Amino acid sequence: MSGVTVPLPEQVSHVMAAGAVGDCLRAYTALHYLAHIERHETVLVFDGATPFGTMVLQLASHWGASRLFCTVQNDDEGAYLEDVLTLSAVTVLENVESGNVLQKKIMEQTAGLGVDVVIDTRVNAHRNETCIPTPNIPDFPHKHDVISILAVGGRWVTFKQDLSDCWTPSLVRFHT
Repeated sequence: MSGVTVPLPEQVSHVMAAGAVGDCLRAYTALHYLAHIERHETVLVFDGATPFGTMVLQLASHWGASRLFCTVQNDDEGAYLEDVLTLSAVTVLENVESGNVLQKKIMEQTAGLGVDVVIDTRVNAHRNETCIPTPNIPDFPHKHDVISILAVGGRWVTFKQDLSDCWTPSLVRFHT
């Protein structure tokens, strides 16, 4: 049984360990079963500083992803990813609420090829037609912005359930 269990570090409580299991399983399922990640692929993770996002980044790195990209909401989240996780292969993209900014940054970083896998927990199904900024509600990238940054043969794993008018062969919905 020693190959199946992992000793619990002293500084981690049983409650904290139990809470981490859900994010770990979701990250594993998203990458392995839904995205079918392979070595040397590029991966973009929305909200990389969340527990789920950090697990996706660590698993993708462990499984040999060639480039990792993630979005963060602020400088503190970016510092967390760069300092605490010490994943040198992660390119942190800050302030990319606008899809055009995200697309431009990804295409610059990938020489116009796009990313092989996108793992997202939030994306807008519809554009803000009024073009009036809503206070305290970030303007997340639109579904078409995500599709436009996928490489040929790329896969998009999302938690959003209301993208019915956006189904493509590369879109896999991940319901929790």
